[in-house]
Amino acid sequence: MRLLAAAKAGVRSLRRAPGNAAAVVLVLSAAAAASGLVEAVWDRVVAQPLPYLAPGDLVTVTVAAGEGGAASAPALPVFGHEALSLREESSAFAGVARWSPHRAVLGAEGGGRTIRVALLGPSLLEMLGVGPAAGRLFTPEEHLGAESGKGASPALLLGHDLWRSAFGSSPEVVGTEVALDGVPVRVVGVMPAAFRFPDGGWDGWMPMPGPEPRPRFGTFTMRASPTVARLAPGRSPAAAAEEATALLRRLGERPDPQVRLLPLEEAATAAIRPTLEILRAGALFLLLAAALSVVGLRVSRALAERRESAIRRALGATGRDEALAAIVRILLVGTAVAALGGLFAHTLLPLLRAIAGELGAGAEWEISPGVAGRGALLALSAVALAELPSMLTSLRVSPDTRPAFSAGVARGAGSPRPLARPFLAFGAATGSVLLIVATVLAGSGRRLLGGAHGYGAAGLAQVTLDFGGPGGATLPFESKVETLDRLAARFAGFGGVEAVGYANTLPDEMQGDGWAPSETLPPGVPHAVFVGRRRAVSPGLFATLGMAVLRGRGFLETDRRGAEAVAVFDRRAVALSDRADPLGHPERPGADAARVVGVVPGARLFARREELATMYVPFAQGAGHGLGPRKVEVVIRFREEPTGEQLAALSRVPGAISPALRVLRVESVRARRIRELGSPVFAAFALGVFSLAGLLLAAVGAGSQVFETAAQSARSLAVRRALGGSDRRVAGELVRGTLIVAGPGIAAGGFLGWVAARLVGNRVAWVETGDPLFYAAPIALVGLAVVLAALRAGRRAVRGEPAVVLRSL
Repeated sequence: MRLLAAAKAGVRSLRRAPGNAAAVVLVLSAAAAASGLVEAVWDRVVAQPLPYLAPGDLVTVTVAAGEGGAASAPALPVFGHEALSLREESSAFAGVARWSPHRAVLGAEGGGRTIRVALLGPSLLEMLGVGPAAGRLFTPEEHLGAESGKGASPALLLGHDLWRSAFGSSPEVVGTEVALDGVPVRVVGVMPAAFRFPDGGWDGWMPMPGPEPRPRFGTFTMRASPTVARLAPGRSPAAAAEEATALLRRLGERPDPQVRLLPLEEAATAAIRPTLEILRAGALFLLLAAALSVVGLRVSRALAERRESAIRRALGATGRDEALAAIVRILLVGTAVAALGGLFAHTLLPLLRAIAGELGAGAEWEISPGVAGRGALLALSAVALAELPSMLTSLRVSPDTRPAFSAGVARGAGSPRPLARPFLAFGAATGSVLLIVATVLAGSGRRLLGGAHGYGAAGLAQVTLDFGGPGGATLPFESKVETLDRLAARFAGFGGVEAVGYANTLPDEMQGDGWAPSETLPPGVPHAVFVGRRRAVSPGLFATLGMAVLRGRGFLETDRRGAEAVAVFDRRAVALSDRADPLGHPERPGADAARVVGVVPGARLFARREELATMYVPFAQGAGHGLGPRKVEVVIRFREEPTGEQLAALSRVPGAISPALRVLRVESVRARRIRELGSPVFAAFALGVFSLAGLLLAAVGAGSQVFETAAQSARSLAVRRALGGSDRRVAGELVRGTLIVAGPGIAAGGFLGWVAARLVGNRVAWVETGDPLFYAAPIALVGLAVVLAALRAGRRAVRGEPAVVLRSL
């Protein structure tokens, strides 16, 4: 019976103040949802072991060159002959294999779709310890056939998703031939649904051609590929790296090489693991801050119920009964927090998948039972922490209806010290830090997408193609240009299209022909190093991208072969040129130099800090690109953001123009850029969720401060009001006291947010940290949340007749 009475007391306490309980549940649920989202991703991306045989023995192999392979030297992929030497001559590895990415067009069976194919070195899948769900792996003869280019049809292993979507999960496809880039390819197997290749996101796998001939440095015959190795039994990564380094130094082809080995499990999550570690710690910190921020609300409620508590004690209730009532409240509130937090997380997870689906098998992210269980335990712990001070306050109540602590408050009512004060400052600081970092990430990303460092993504669609179709290899250059012009004209006739242009590479891409602004390179730059890029573009490209011609002119339709060779510089190329104003002069000395006819703005490499000097040349003059197997980027500007239907319609046009055109990819520029931004996009989204919870923290903390101050000063406030004191004045004093406490917290949060933003900016190249608006706006928003919450709480705190308040004490 005592347990039942205690349970009723706990339920009655919550029912008497539904607003108080709802605020506690809402704040803690928001924090629990943030924690659940991060845990769901962590569980799938990091905690789940790779589905390979003894994955702890697998490492990735890279090589740093120059000055002892210093830590600052970039890690480069391994060349084919180096991988062969490591496999045949090193005792440190039980196996070494490499792979390389490739895009191909699947024939009619796949609807003419572009797929991502990984070309695998011999025995790579066997070394991983994986096998197909149907069919078989590649045979040595198929690898030899790929090397020689002779023999039977090339072999293809299908990914499970491609097998399901393109072939209807038909088992009969194994053993049949399909068209890949117009070449018959034999399907030899289908990989399991759970199979994850180390770099993720692949539709199929084919044998890679065998080891290359020994390359010549300084030429473009060098081909490097990602390489995976399995350590020999009993060999440590450090010992294996030392032996491999000695072997490559004996080859004598790289300057002072240093082999670096990274566990495959770390390499597979390297892009997102640091972000998740920060977010995971931040989520726990947020949950702690949320629990502390609602302490004042619960203590104020305990103070408001001290009369009822004293009556229960006078009727025989013990401290144990009060503790049982508190436990009931903890269980009820904790259950509500866990359920609502789980609901929030389930609602937001699909959006998280859509934003970061390219990162760490995003399609597999889910709230697993383990994640839900840990979330429920964390929710109960947070509620218990929030309820503990109020429980201690209730236990201090004596059978006397005028508790000793209330009398003490009355004697010192002029300077109450609410428990919520430090928690309000902590909550305001937490909200400021989270909101500043989220604003810096989101604001930097928005500026990058908006073209602050090149050209904007709004309304742009991008069609990537090449002349890899039938007859494309032998098509004359002039015919290729004519085909592209006809394609651009067809695209221009689409509804809602404003402009069309094309280029061999776009201004924000790293790819492109190397180019130096003059034959005399800047001091300290090796002659073999290019300091800029030469990009071949059509006359309409600048207008399509929205890049204004600052001086001179852009390219004309008459800028073709046979006409004067012309070029356009960007501002970086102008700064590096030998002339103060290169306009009207040759871009370099020599009979074949192009005359500079215009200047356009510079474009930073997307998602990086560096800006390469760029010289643009007319595509139709054929300078520097040749249009062999290289791709072409066609950009179409729509009045509105292109829809899925419009993108699908674009993909069907090139084949209708010429069978020689092969479509590699069609997508909006915005989607491509968001994908290329990588894990920081996920971090910005997650921190945005955290920031909303942080604002709630600051607001609820302000309300807690006011309510607890009013509860502890209830007698003095009621006396002042009974003697004619203005309710508005009394409420204003409560609000001012709250702002005095919150101000230092917001200021500290602003400073810590600036420090955190600088740390993020040092790790993420495209993040800008110098805009004062990124700091002023979050601080103002947190301050506004505190003010509004304090005003509302202050008005509610002075409700009721003073005489009634005095009689209740």
